[in-house]
Amino acid sequence: MNKKINIFLLLISFMVNCVLSKSYTFTVKISARDSLCLYQPMTEGNYMEVDFQVIEGGALDIDCHIKSSNLRSFKSFNRLSEGYHTFVADKTGDYAVCLDNTHSTLVAKLVYLILETNAEDELEDLNLSEETISNYELDGQVENIETKLRNIGHALNLIITQQRHFRGREARHRKTAESNYTRVNYFSIAQIIVLIIIAGVQVGMVRVFFRERKGQRI
Repeated sequence: MNKKINIFLLLISFMVNCVLSKSYTFTVKISARDSLCLYQPMTEGNYMEVDFQVIEGGALDIDCHIKSSNLRSFKSFNRLSEGYHTFVADKTGDYAVCLDNTHSTLVAKLVYLILETNAEDELEDLNLSEETISNYELDGQVENIETKLRNIGHALNLIITQQRHFRGREARHRKTAESNYTRVNYFSIAQIIVLIIIAGVQVGMVRVFFRERKGQRI
């Protein structure tokens, strides 16, 4: 009985989080030697989840900095292809998520970014063009039943987005594995050729050695 109650409470908690939380989904192109910061006004106790993945460009690496209300970085990802972090605001203010590609001198990076928060205010200072963002979804503040249902539907869409995210990771890893498989095959062929050459040289040396010994006996 207690187990059923716990499951029911977890379900209620999940539904409440789905209704009260807002999700932002971006596909952002960041030029070389450039950076981008998104600012989210948060009150003490609000949470935010940050999930990013580099899907195109160079070595598939980027810097990501999460900054507190005083704009000091408290979480950093340095030259990683993907990362995830969740935090709770310890004070009221504007929190920032910054994607930094200044370490790259030539190559732009295409980054898939998901932000989820229960803060009531919306993201500020985006100033992003349609070329920069190919997919941007925003849920308004929950005020009525229709908005709640829309947010639940958006939460389901977020699950689908996460599944696509994992499929993208799987495709990238499969591509890497296939590339490594090809390289291993070429390396194995090269080793076989080298072994055949070494074996031929050794046989030739042995034949020369026996010919010399035979001539000395005569």
